[in-house]
Amino acid sequence: SGDDPMQYVDETGWLLVAGDNRVALVVPFHQNIGTSMDPGIRYQALPALVEYMLAQYPALDPSRVYATGYSMGGGATYASIYGKPELFAAVVPMAAMPRVSFATDEQAALFDSLDLPIMITTSTADLYMSNDRITDDYENILNMIMGFNGMGPHPDPDFDAYKMIGFKADHFKQVVVNNQFNNYTWLFDNADGIPMIGVNITDFLPHGLYPQYGLIAWDFMSHYARNTETLEVIYTPYVR
Repeated sequence: SGDDPMQYVDETGWLLVAGDNRVALVVPFHQNIGTSMDPGIRYQALPALVEYMLAQYPALDPSRVYATGYSMGGGATYASIYGKPELFAAVVPMAAMPRVSFATDEQAALFDSLDLPIMITTSTADLYMSNDRITDDYENILNMIMGFNGMGPHPDPDFDAYKMIGFKADHFKQVVVNNQFNNYTWLFDNADGIPMIGVNITDFLPHGLYPQYGLIAWDFMSHYARNTETLEVIYTPYVR
């Protein structure tokens, strides 16, 4: 929402991910949608773009549609699912601005009978971390998306016991990305033992694009599909 689309997919590594995994990228430039225009239009326009692409290109797999974006694009990721969440198999809002991330009561009601795997990301030098912990806004966003999947909210966070995120996760992974920075992933299971919510944090990075962000998002989203008839989420633990 603030960068040239080709700059975004290049700087976040999505071109390499797409080439390695046969992913079709649709990257709209929509900087003015919801600002100079009716703010509600992006909740219609972004899902409409998905439906248009699926209709125009039948080779695309409608059971594996994903959304992601960084900063204002993270807010656009939320806008996409607040318009029509059943279109998506999983989403990764990256460093999404809190003021454009929260759902209205009407939007939250769309998830009453629908689950959606969501992983939120940030970094330790980003706007959404404070003293090596997620900010209150991000804590509230985490509780909100857990509620979408019937998993929350959590009790008061304990950042001494559970570093950075404040809550006990069901799965934790630490890796070094690009031989540079520690990257941490926490996953939370639903009642069926399926990891539906994730938090991903990278050490030291400021608020900006990073070449490994595309791969980080794909490593989460690629495990999920959605049955287009029943709308059930399908989780595959082992995928390439």
